Amino acid sequence: MASSYHFSDTGLSAMKGMVYYRIKQVDYDGKYVYSDVVGAQVDNASATAAKLIAFPNPTNGEKFQIRFEQPSAVPATITATFKSWGGSKVLKAESLEVLSLMVAEEIRMAPKGICLIEVATDSQVHHLKVMRH
Repeated sequence: MASSYHFSDTGLSAMKGMVYYRIKQVDYDGKYVYSDVVGAQVDNASATAAKLIAFPNPTNGEKFQIRFEQPSAVPATITATFKSWGGSKVLKAESLEVLSLMVAEEIRMAPKGICLIEVATDSQVHHLKVMRH
């Protein structure tokens, strides 16, 4: 019996050039097989869009900042989802400076380990990993 599946790669907004995919099919008994590798050319103008960086990393939250790698237009509203072993919290701010302070406070309260920060600006979604030490 043939089946049809669809997958949307939400990470393509940050890619340009060739991207490669393969499928891992896992049977109920745990046996698996990989498909052939398939390439796709991505000509994405937003791949050159501004990227966010978080520093220092690792951090305990002290002097923590989130900044654009290159100077960029400041988005009107910034929403971030902060995730750690301690839970998840949605943060909203008018600037990256304010967001940095809010995330720094969450980092200080988080248990040691990896913190994931998803930052949504007007036109992009950025994913940051920060090590809480």
